[in-house]
Amino acid sequence: MRSLFAVFLLAAAPALAQSTMITAAVNGDITRFSSVETDGLSIGDVFTDATHDGEAIGFTVGVARAIGERWGVAFEVGRTGEIENSETAAFDPRILIQVPLPPIGRPILDLAFERRTELQLTTSTALLWVKHSAGDRVELSYTAGLSLVSSESARTFSITDDRLLAIWALPTGLRTTEHRAAPVVGADAAITLTDHIALTAGIRAFVVEVAGTSGWLIRPGVGVRWTF
Repeated sequence: MRSLFAVFLLAAAPALAQSTMITAAVNGDITRFSSVETDGLSIGDVFTDATHDGEAIGFTVGVARAIGERWGVAFEVGRTGEIENSETAAFDPRILIQVPLPPIGRPILDLAFERRTELQLTTSTALLWVKHSAGDRVELSYTAGLSLVSSESARTFSITDDRLLAIWALPTGLRTTEHRAAPVVGADAAITLTDHIALTAGIRAFVVEVAGTSGWLIRPGVGVRWTF
């Protein structure tokens, strides 16, 4: 985090006479991760098959400073809402006690469990941007940079049949917090309303990794920009 602030401040130092912009935006965050599908269910699949794919509403606040007429630097902090998934699956408890399974037929006990995942991502991003005019009141800009992505994830396992409680020996929850640096690219459009206020629409694409699984965070958003 400190290194990202340092990069931003050093790059902005020569631009003290230039304009500064503050933006607040509402996002529609979308996460998509690599996955592996299996036909059956084993003990290892209880946690490894869980997914963090989903959508949530989030927010971003940012500050940008122009260095030249068409380019500058920015720093943004964003956070997703809570992305949740749940799944119910059948389970044969004989796997737990090492009882040989017949090649055909239904499990001895028709048991089931519910698996839930939760994920929240916080991004702290240093960016370079370049812009050009697309009319008297419209500006388009393109951004690229580096983001520190902090992920808070949880996987919980709920047993839906009391008969399984007596023989269940695996943990029923897993929580992880991870911090990783990741590249980010994006684009923005701004519609000028007054000398100081503009409406903005943009998108960011982050490379993310959660619990050893890589994926994407796609972040479209709309907001308001104040220039002074």
